[in-house]
Amino acid sequence: MNVLSRLTKDFLNNFTNLNFSSNLGSYGDIVFQVTRGNVLTPESIDLTISSKIEEHDNLGEAPYTEFIHRNLS
Repeated sequence: MNVLSRLTKDFLNNFTNLNFSSNLGSYGDIVFQVTRGNVLTPESIDLTISSKIEEHDNLGEAPYTEFIHRNLS
């Protein structure tokens, strides 16, 4: 994209009645866009957080727990 087309897009974004949108990028088939006055708010996000830990015996002391890694799911 050349400089002139970037400047034109930036200029057109100043006018709300034109509803000009711009692509930020993509990830596979998902395209990220920005438009004035359009906000997408996710309503249901499922997130599971867990970790792998190991418990070790400590001679003459209380056992201790070691963090190994975070489980990504």
